[in-house]
Amino acid sequence: MATREQIADLINDCWAYFKTNSPPVKTIESWASELLNVDLWNSGEFIRRKFKSFDEFPKNFPKAIRGIYREWLMTQPREMEGDKG
Repeated sequence: MATREQIADLINDCWAYFKTNSPPVKTIESWASELLNVDLWNSGEFIRRKFKSFDEFPKNFPKAIRGIYREWLMTQPREMEGDKG
């Protein structure tokens, strides 16, 4: 699934979109551990596009990303068969 580097890139892209400073390294590490089951290789662009429709940065970033990922999975039946998260 996702690597910590992919998750860090996603976090930094999302923070940059809202023109705010990146979160502390400990926060990124914490979020990364919560998002390791997200398939960013296949869903990353969908997640980024959807994230840009938000009016503000979500209070619970990992929950928001998992929600968008579930939405992506609904459009990908083959991916859903193997999803554990």
